[in-house]
Amino acid sequence: MNFASLKDDYVFKEVISDEYVRKQFISDVMNIPMEDIREVRIRNSFLRRRRAREKEGILDIALSLNDDTKIDIELQIRPHKEWDKRSLFYLARMYSEDLKSGHDYGRLKKCVSITILDFDLLSGDDNHSVFKLRNEKKMVYSDLLELHVIELCKPLGNGAVDDWIRLFNVKSREELEMMKTENAGIRRAIELMREMSLSGYLREVAEDKEKRRRDRAAEDAYVFDKGVEKGLEQGIEQGIEQGLEQGLKRGHELGALETMTTQICNKLRKGKPIEVISEELETDPEKVRKICEIAKDFAPEYDVKAICDAYCKR
Repeated sequence: MNFASLKDDYVFKEVISDEYVRKQFISDVMNIPMEDIREVRIRNSFLRRRRAREKEGILDIALSLNDDTKIDIELQIRPHKEWDKRSLFYLARMYSEDLKSGHDYGRLKKCVSITILDFDLLSGDDNHSVFKLRNEKKMVYSDLLELHVIELCKPLGNGAVDDWIRLFNVKSREELEMMKTENAGIRRAIELMREMSLSGYLREVAEDKEKRRRDRAAEDAYVFDKGVEKGLEQGIEQGIEQGLEQGLKRGHELGALETMTTQICNKLRKGKPIEVISEELETDPEKVRKICEIAKDFAPEYDVKAICDAYCKR
């Protein structure tokens, strides 16, 4: 890995951490004059990985404008089946998260979601779509919620956002050197990408990613093998009465159930809500909900076998 692509989560995080780039990007996307932006603060300096198994996945950066407008930038490279529902869920959560018990509604601030997608989500050829709360006559109900969808695969024009998309789609250092723009923020981003491409930073990042991938694969394989082993034991016992073939099939099913239940219980110990667990495991929400409901009776030890037995009896 010797090219700092802006589609790489680490690279984008480093580039957007530059104050001038950050201001220019927000100015171009939200159509706010650069001189009107005093600051764009980073509310968190890390990646909130909402998936346990991030796969070139969801980069989530929280920003605040000078008027306390909250902005959430998410970069999603791989297709996501229900991205529209997901983005609305997190926009709503961002809007309500500061309102604690006893607070009045006046504390609620404008929230803006900017999603950058490397796949087609919306119909039509527009690469930058902006959504607000309006009625059928285009009368604004409220300006407190705003959602921007930038699709990197759509046709390009000559606007500022189009140039950002071109930068995201650059595939090599040669293409990066050839890119020309009058946008000072993009020129600064190019400079940062060039520096990262020429340093050993990307190699360290790639090695770290590969190490974490191997560790996750080894952990998952261990949990799965243990689950299958236990499931096969139970299935074979049943197979004596019901037939070996049916017993083995049941064993695999129980093994998979125990594997999923183990993963769910690990996430419950960390206090994660059901909808987040379902999304991270990419599993049927209803099945996750049922297992979580049963698991409550076994907290905090979470006896996986007992939970699976109770689930199978339902």
